[in-house]
Amino acid sequence: ADTLTVFYLFLLGRRLYNRHAGLLAALLGAFTVLQIQLAHFFAVDPISTTFTVAAIYHAIRMVDTRSWRQALVAGIMAGLAIASKFSALPILAAPVVAGFFIWWQMKSGKNSGFSPKSDFSRPWLLALAALLSAFLIFAVTSPFVLLDWENFYQAVVKEQGAMARGIADFPFTRQYRGTIPYLYFIEQQVRWGMGWFLGLLGWGALVWAVIRSLIHLRRLPGDRQLQG
Repeated sequence: ADTLTVFYLFLLGRRLYNRHAGLLAALLGAFTVLQIQLAHFFAVDPISTTFTVAAIYHAIRMVDTRSWRQALVAGIMAGLAIASKFSALPILAAPVVAGFFIWWQMKSGKNSGFSPKSDFSRPWLLALAALLSAFLIFAVTSPFVLLDWENFYQAVVKEQGAMARGIADFPFTRQYRGTIPYLYFIEQQVRWGMGWFLGLLGWGALVWAVIRSLIHLRRLPGDRQLQG
């Protein structure tokens, strides 16, 4: 699973930026502290991470190609991610966001041979196909969720939801009481999850990317070259 995660990190970095960025993403992912630890224990988290990264990659490829194949693969990867760990459920937003981007490109004139009128429903059909394939894969790989929904809802949705909201009092969650929201998570992620070097580098890169994006958006209306 870790090997596939690193591979998809390379593909994702190469697709978003270039080959060097893909190699750097793969290298940093391979040395992530928590990922190495969980791989030794063969926990479900690296497996779910693999399919989550794969779902994001194929959702981006879905935008590039607007093909049914990429939509189905994105849905399959999302379904496997959720089957591995149910907290990966938000990954279903990836094909939906991909469908929105396809629709926005078609509306703004970036059709690449597509007609806005005849193919207006295509983005949402692609997203729907991805969601249906995710549901089918999840149902096949986790059949007892549907066969014994009552116990699943009680154990996973209700009890774990209460634990996450701080309503339920479990011995292994008392350490989180009285901590500062968000800052506690960031500290634990940097110290134990990613390691000090990679953690500080990652959060610093995130801040740099946000600032750069805001500067770009501010300058965009006055960019004569773009307007021309």
